[in-house]
This record gives sequence, C-alpha cells and structure tokens, in this order.
Amino acid sequence: MRAKRPAYNAADAGHAAVRLGLNQPKVSAPRNYKLEGFSVERLMTLLNALDRDIEIVIRKKPKSREAKISVVAV
Repeated sequence: MRAKRPAYNAADAGHAAVRLGLNQPKVSAPRNYKLEGFSVERLMTLLNALDRDIEIVIRKKPKSREAKISVVAV
C-alpha cells in the first residue's frame, strides 16, 4: 500500500542530496517507490538525517481483514 506523500519538488531533492551527500536521482528514487539498493536501515538513517522521526507500530489485526503493511508520512 502506498503512503500519501507531502508536496515535493526538484529543489527539495537538490537540498536533500547536498545534505545527505547523495546525488539527486538517488534521493528521488525512494520518493518514486524505487527502493532497489536501499535497505530498511539505510532508509531510516537517511530519514533521520533529514530530521524525521520514524515510528514503527505493530498491532494485532482485526479478525475482519487480512494482515497488511502500511506507511504513513505526515
């Protein structure tokens, strides 16, 4: 399931690239759901470097549906 994404533009990617020491296409790849070459640990480290908190919540699913994975960016 895809998360809703906050507004984002090329200038944001450029600033993030400089801040993270990556090139702009590498910064844009996860935003476009191209996650090849990114471990979960690396993604979390990059998000922390951009002053983002990461929260992982695990809960029992309701009996009325199958288990799911969801990501929410706020």
